[in-house]
Amino acid sequence: MTKFFSNRIIRAWSRAYTTTEMSKFKKENRTKGGDGDWSLFSLAWDLGWMIAIPIILFGVGGAIMDKKLHSSPWLLLLGFAISLSLTSFFIYFKITKVLNEIDQSAGETKTLANQQNDRYDRGSH
Repeated sequence: MTKFFSNRIIRAWSRAYTTTEMSKFKKENRTKGGDGDWSLFSLAWDLGWMIAIPIILFGVGGAIMDKKLHSSPWLLLLGFAISLSLTSFFIYFKITKVLNEIDQSAGETKTLANQQNDRYDRGSH
């Protein structure tokens, strides 16, 4: 599963840095009524909260419980481990959702391109 997850992440980052895929993603979001740049900002904001909230909740919760139970630093470390696993799952599902949206938009673009090629081929014969 780790190999699958890492391969999906690598493909996500490589797609994010290619201008054609990103412009397709921006165009799709504009056609849905949103601005592509703002939706990318929204994605970054969502990922930031997905990382920050579990760390704050479980890290601070672990530190507080460590002080009450005098078990320092074990509950703090456990809180960070729980937050790391939750954050990994949240980011995994968010990235797969974005990748599926990009794949769908790329598939629709390919379908339109194939239709245009078919029309051109019929007209030239």
